Amino acid sequence: PETDRRIALGLATATFQPATPSQISTLTGLYKEAFTEYQAETDSADLMAGEATVNGLPPEAAQELAALTVVANVILNLDGFLTK
Repeated sequence: PETDRRIALGLATATFQPATPSQISTLTGLYKEAFTEYQAETDSADLMAGEATVNGLPPEAAQELAALTVVANVILNLDGFLTK
């Protein structure tokens, strides 16, 4: 629920259009997949989270930040963002 809200807000902010349930579902699936991967590969999560881990971000928070970064990268590469 909180992740869905964050994803919907990020998508709406980037594209100036409300996020559709389908978009939210797809991006939430991507988030869950990335989060699971970063739980297994904590060093990769630390690299993706960058400066935040240097400043003492707990491991689970770094994994969440890394997974959200993956989703943000996808949003920033959508046609709806690139053409606005």
